[in-house]
Amino acid sequence: MAEEILYGIGDILHNGNGEERIIAVEQDFIITCDLNTSKLKFHQYALSEFTSKLITKEISVSKDIDDSVQVVDFNNVPPKYQEIYRENVSRVEDFINSFGPTYIDFGKKGASCRSLAEKHNISMKGYMKIITKYFQSGCHTNVLYSGNTTGIRKGCPKNYSKKTGRKGKYHNYTCIIDDTVKEYFDDAINSLLKANKRWTSITDAYDFVIQKYYTEYYTKDGVVTCREVPVEKRPTYRQFYTYYQKHTNQLEKDIVKTSLAEVRNDKRIKRADTMYGVYGVGDLVECDACEMDVGLVRMNNVEQSTGRPIVYCMIDVASRVIIAVSISFENNSFLGITNLLLNLSDDKVEYCRQYGIDIDPALWPSNIIPRRIRFDRGAENTSHKLEEVLQRLHIERELVTAATGSLKGNIEQQFRQMHLAQNKVLEDLGLIEKRHDSNHHKEAILTIEQYTKMVINFVIAHNQNPDLSYNLTRDMIEDEKTDTVPINLWNYWNSVAASPRPITASNALQFRYDLMLAYTAKINNEGIHFAGGHIYDNFDDNDLQMLKYQQGDRKTNFEVRYDPRNVNYVFYIKENRLCFAKINTDKQINRGFTNLTFEEMKKLDSKKKQILAVNRQTHEEVRRNRDSVNRTVVNSVLQDSTGNYANDKDLRSNRELEKQDVRYSNSIATRLLPENLINIPAFDAEELLGNSSKKQICDDRSRDETLEEKDVMNMTDEELEEFEEENNRRLNHVL
Repeated sequence: MAEEILYGIGDILHNGNGEERIIAVEQDFIITCDLNTSKLKFHQYALSEFTSKLITKEISVSKDIDDSVQVVDFNNVPPKYQEIYRENVSRVEDFINSFGPTYIDFGKKGASCRSLAEKHNISMKGYMKIITKYFQSGCHTNVLYSGNTTGIRKGCPKNYSKKTGRKGKYHNYTCIIDDTVKEYFDDAINSLLKANKRWTSITDAYDFVIQKYYTEYYTKDGVVTCREVPVEKRPTYRQFYTYYQKHTNQLEKDIVKTSLAEVRNDKRIKRADTMYGVYGVGDLVECDACEMDVGLVRMNNVEQSTGRPIVYCMIDVASRVIIAVSISFENNSFLGITNLLLNLSDDKVEYCRQYGIDIDPALWPSNIIPRRIRFDRGAENTSHKLEEVLQRLHIERELVTAATGSLKGNIEQQFRQMHLAQNKVLEDLGLIEKRHDSNHHKEAILTIEQYTKMVINFVIAHNQNPDLSYNLTRDMIEDEKTDTVPINLWNYWNSVAASPRPITASNALQFRYDLMLAYTAKINNEGIHFAGGHIYDNFDDNDLQMLKYQQGDRKTNFEVRYDPRNVNYVFYIKENRLCFAKINTDKQINRGFTNLTFEEMKKLDSKKKQILAVNRQTHEEVRRNRDSVNRTVVNSVLQDSTGNYANDKDLRSNRELEKQDVRYSNSIATRLLPENLINIPAFDAEELLGNSSKKQICDDRSRDETLEEKDVMNMTDEELEEFEEENNRRLNHVL
């Protein structure tokens, strides 16, 4: 068995007296040179002695790489430094030829070494510096490059006593970039990087330095004012700019030019593609919404514009098949996403037939429940409502980093293609263009139903159109039946990987139930009290009616589900069976609330609360005014009161007398007496009484005129009494 080699050229020897670099390993000896010294000195060790001491651990050897050794691309080195390198190599080769391989004679032949320096037209000191650097590095030729070739300058920064650079043409600048000024510059650069949305240029950062560190504040006439220090004593913009260029990398410069979000989205380092961690169809889908650049009109009135539609789309990452779409006016809405999820469970043949399109079921595969859905960080995607729905469906939600739409590039690309497809046919027909003469809303002709038909046609075409950017694997290439057509890729992945969870007739009801929102309602003998106090009931459910009877007026919790798109029904589970309760329109609180959305109901309830709040204020004002008037009445009576207590004797007879007076004052007769009819418009007495006009009781003449006709003043007492009885009798007849 060959002896294991424990050392080699470039290793460091530790002998107790210092460190040495092994520079040569010959058959019988080893050559080293001293480290950590500017004077070059060589040592020779017999191989057997060296090995023995190494085994007995009298000496030790360690692996080490000198930091001064750099990796250099010779072709990228400027020609000037290439020449320096070649010259240094020639100087080292001459030294090796003169003193190698043992180098024992070095130092004894100083004249020869000096002659080598003279040969290469260099000083003795400079020549030995090159040779020493070469051997102490472990005989690496890369150290023979000039330090400027790698862009790395070693050592401490220089301390200047006066300003560097060219002199000012109009000012004698004296500001030196010392450690203090560097701290000022670093502060400005850090602020620039952190607040780049507020600061838009390097000039702003420079102004920050001057305003913060080179501006003096003082009070004059009670007013705080400021002034900058003389221009000669403050750093110039060129000084700051040079420092900024040297102390920021390209990433930081790009952040200043644009923004961190834009750099992260457009210029990030890509380690993998969208297929990373994807194991088949339905494993990961991308979901997003886009406001399309087209104006629409109402279905019932094509002369009224409705604005831009919102297209929600879901695409399978493994196959690039679009598995669900939804077109509505729900922008950044939870309803828009649930519309899209509902489309997953729709029969696509029947769905397309609603819009007059007949398709082969194989062209639009869906009816699956994906394992993961990737969203952006929109408010609707990060909501707790969506999280609850996805948890019930056992779907994992993935949220990409903010402002990084490229992390879901498949769906973003489809929206771009969708825009290009519609732009070809909708120019001057509602297409929204960035032109000064664009009248897209006035030119719109499509309804949302017609535009949906266009989107469906796009989906069918996309699922059959080869994806030229799709990266086929080796297995796909060897499979002669596989190409980059999305529908074919869908079939391929279904054959080689596990199929996703299907939506069938047996679980479709459960799927739709899980999409509804949960709500803790109240129930009592009136019914189910849903949002805003609206009452729902199911009179066909005897168990529910019995529960209402048992509750009485007491309200208890009752778990229901509801669809925000329609408030007509709420749903509940009874004995593992889905039941529904309908809004009770027999209750006045529910009248006019049918066929509304939940948002519309909330708006009306909010308006009702506003009305009640105003009424509550009015109620309080009226109550206070009532009490004030009552106090005025009481106080007025108190002023006229004698202060004596009322006589409580003969209470019953007094009450009867007072009752008769009150009855007489409230009688109809008192309201019809002539003195009370002065301001009453005239009426047809004959029509009223159904008798001849001879009945003068309802005539508009006064009582005095009637008495004058009978010459009351000349009547006897008997005649007067008879006359009054006749008058009263006629009056009673009228009444």
